[in-house]
Amino acid sequence: MNESLDNNIQANPSGEEWEKAVQDLIGNFVKKKEVESTPHYMYSATDVEDVIQNAEEYIIPECLEACKKLWSKNIETLMCANYSGNSDLFIVLPSIDSLSDENQEIFKDNSEEGFILGEEHDDPKIVVAGMTQESVAALINLVDKLKIQDVRRCRYQTAGEFLEEYKYGDMPAEYSYSDVDERGDMSVVSVVRQYDPRRIDATLQDALEQTGKASLYVPSEGRIYESQMFLDWHNRYLESKDNNQ
Repeated sequence: MNESLDNNIQANPSGEEWEKAVQDLIGNFVKKKEVESTPHYMYSATDVEDVIQNAEEYIIPECLEACKKLWSKNIETLMCANYSGNSDLFIVLPSIDSLSDENQEIFKDNSEEGFILGEEHDDPKIVVAGMTQESVAALINLVDKLKIQDVRRCRYQTAGEFLEEYKYGDMPAEYSYSDVDERGDMSVVSVVRQYDPRRIDATLQDALEQTGKASLYVPSEGRIYESQMFLDWHNRYLESKDNNQ
């Protein structure tokens, strides 16, 4: 008798026991096949901080060094090539405005080499042909052309923005809509939000303490950063500026 079944039934199994043992064996086999057949490096949208902290889990080796170099320049990544359906190496960045003006110009000046800036709503890409070691080196060479930049505007709030958001709390927004147009569509005309009554008189210090973000506040800039990583990125940019003066 199959050893796997021997572990699940007694010497004289009943019909129910036999059926359960067979089902357990089939279930374990299916689970094993699912794990084995899941393509490595294929994930849906994942937070950039999680990707950076677990880079080897998310990024194929051929793109890993180039991605790390981008992150060291405070340039975020959105996705990169994997082993399913890709014949070229590429790295996609979140949006055009995720690049500094200087780096946007580098994209434009080197568009024939593999930098694709695209139109206003396109995601910039860095692309090289093939997935060979020569391709890996070419991708890194392109990334080396880019310069360190400050963090994206969406990675921090001004003190005023932060306090206002805190005062709203979980209060629902109220939307007013336009009349139905000839296509049957309506558009939002205005959005009205009310402060949480318990937070109307809150101060910035209250908001920082209650959200646990006091350490992410830079008083001289009037900014509260999204996380320690993005604050560290910003400080790295400032240090780079000081070193280049």
